[in-house]
Amino acid sequence: MFRKILIRITMLILFAYIGICGYMYFAQESLIFHPEKMNKNEQISFGIEMEDLQVKSYDGTKLSAVHCESIDTTSGKLVFFLHGNAGNLHDQKQAAQFYTDLGYNFFTFDYRGFGKSEGEITDENQFFKDIESMYKEMRSIYSEDSIIVIGYSVGTGSAAMISSRMKPSKLVLIAPYISLIDMTERRYPFLPTALLKYKFETNQFLKEISIPVLIVHGDKDDVLPVDGARELKKLLKSNGKYVELKGQNHDDFEHNELFIKSLSDFGIN
Repeated sequence: MFRKILIRITMLILFAYIGICGYMYFAQESLIFHPEKMNKNEQISFGIEMEDLQVKSYDGTKLSAVHCESIDTTSGKLVFFLHGNAGNLHDQKQAAQFYTDLGYNFFTFDYRGFGKSEGEITDENQFFKDIESMYKEMRSIYSEDSIIVIGYSVGTGSAAMISSRMKPSKLVLIAPYISLIDMTERRYPFLPTALLKYKFETNQFLKEISIPVLIVHGDKDDVLPVDGARELKKLLKSNGKYVELKGQNHDDFEHNELFIKSLSDFGIN
């Protein structure tokens, strides 16, 4: 009798585990990305000179983007900005104003299913090909030595990816992570990482990058722990720099004076 009960309990645990793994596999997009939709006719305005665009990706899918003009109208420099995993372009107003005030033109876009962008995210290869398509669109306007790639939060993995495949002048990672493999092992140690459709291996991409890299992270970040950035610091080459901001959480870097100074010291001013 006891043996039968033990077998039943084991089977229940096994089925429950398989069910959890199945849910985590098929729900990855909803666990990683938290988009906010916008009406197709809704205009995006940051209170600065800018274009509200629909840019075709590699497969014809139209992605919502903004191209903002610097206060220096003769500027030929561009910040190619990759935002985090939530919201939409409305949330990038502060970043757009910040970098255009520094004298840079500014480009960012909404991922599939975010804001006014068409389609939906289905796998890492598709996600990265969208990044490449948007970068190449800007490369047709700007010389690569005038493009600075900046990634924030989830966008840091993609920023590292595009910087490893293309040749922008500099890379800035704000509140980065080692990889989604690492994040999964930290938060869900019972799950096999082989289930991951999205690995976003910032650490691996950094190994392939030769351009100057700046990593900035807050020591009070409760979303992406700072120890991940400390590990990435070990992968920086001699032209790389790491800055840890005391008391800084996951948001609102643009108002942190040490962050502004770290950009200036890195040549972004």
